[in-house]
Amino acid sequence: MTRDLDDPAHKARIRELNDQLRQAPFDTSLGQVVLTTAVADFLQSAPELLPKEWLARRLFLLRALAAFDAFDENNDPHQEHDFGFFESWQRTFFFKIDYYDTAGRKGSSDPANPAVTCRVLTVGFPEDY
Repeated sequence: MTRDLDDPAHKARIRELNDQLRQAPFDTSLGQVVLTTAVADFLQSAPELLPKEWLARRLFLLRALAAFDAFDENNDPHQEHDFGFFESWQRTFFFKIDYYDTAGRKGSSDPANPAVTCRVLTVGFPEDY
């Protein structure tokens, strides 16, 4: 069955699933959240940042990611909430959501269907992108 990728209901479902993953990054039923090496190094090696524990820093970063809601026609032209920039510690980060099949080997045949899609949300610095 071919799906109309411009169908408003289809886009709304993709957007809903993307928002769920971004707002609940530890819910592995929707996918996974990964950090670029540069972001992981930043969280581990910046002693001037508070709190000083890496896990607490990661949680702080993920809270900033979850709070992001500044989507508009300039940064979300497909209205899927799959990409954005957000601020934390006076630094700019990006997030990008990619859609894979459940085996992680190829792109998903239908990103609106969580039964056939594993989302991977990557957090990085703009210069990493």
